[in-house]
Amino acid sequence: MTLVVTVVGPFGFGTLNDNSERLLAMCENHGLTVLGSWFRRLNIHRWSWLSHDRRTKKEIDHIITRRSDRHFFKSYRVLRGAEAPANSDHLLVTAKMEIAPFKKPRSLRTAKPYDVQRLLDDPCLRQQYSVEVENRFNILGAMSDDPEENWQSVRSAIREAADTVVGTRQHKRQPWLSDEAHNIILQKADARTQGSRGEKTSAGHLQTDGTP
Repeated sequence: MTLVVTVVGPFGFGTLNDNSERLLAMCENHGLTVLGSWFRRLNIHRWSWLSHDRRTKKEIDHIITRRSDRHFFKSYRVLRGAEAPANSDHLLVTAKMEIAPFKKPRSLRTAKPYDVQRLLDDPCLRQQYSVEVENRFNILGAMSDDPEENWQSVRSAIREAADTVVGTRQHKRQPWLSDEAHNIILQKADARTQGSRGEKTSAGHLQTDGTP
């Protein structure tokens, strides 16, 4: 039976009756699976119902879960010695489930900032940017009734204009050694080569504006 293959695991047990077929059909239609059929167990950990004659034993109590969630379950068994407040001939069916804490996915790399300072310093660039934004707004035409859609359209127009005209800010590596300090090092090197103690000492006392 196809339903058994897709809903019941390799450790299913027993024969089907009308109730079993209706249960399997419901599981198939809703993407569910019989959890206990995926775990190998001893019979004493399988029987969930005992008759009053203490001889008839059946597995008629089940835990049903979504097929996509089956990997969360690590164990499944019937506890024969568990005490229940109700006077029942059914035994307690338990399953151990492990769920990892939810982690917020890391966002992708943030967009590089635009070169706003260049836009402020260059009047011609500001005029060019204004014209570009105006042209892109004219392309948008009439706005819809959806505020979120309008915001996305305006945002895209502004960013596309900035990408075209302004560009992103380029990171400039700052030199760790000033020109004055570099000249002092050269003077000390020359003094060391010539063996001039006085010139070497005077070069060492030159001010370097706090640069070592």
